[in-house]
Amino acid sequence: MQAERLLSKSCRNNDPQAGSLRPNQIPLKGWGQVAQRVWSESNRDNLSVVAAGCAFFALFAIFPALSALISLYGLTADPSTVEREFGMLGSVLCAGGGGEMQVPRRGRNAADAPRP
Repeated sequence: MQAERLLSKSCRNNDPQAGSLRPNQIPLKGWGQVAQRVWSESNRDNLSVVAAGCAFFALFAIFPALSALISLYGLTADPSTVEREFGMLGSVLCAGGGGEMQVPRRGRNAADAPRP
């Protein structure tokens, strides 16, 4: 129904793409008008503002999701596997960054650790 309405509307406006049922039937001049319509529709719908809002909230959703994933991995994985993988991660980080990430040994907790 809407396609017929748009087709009849484009026939009244002498559009080059009038009567085209496939994209390969639209002449080059018609593609310019298609691009112009897409631009005006996206401006009318505030598409750039909506896209910016989605990107903004996605950026802030990444960090809690990553934190939850790491926590779930730490709860479900074998402690020796976690220790080995954190050791590999520590070798990738710079010399100052690896010192803060220490994984407690199995059978020990933070209260049993020697104090300086």
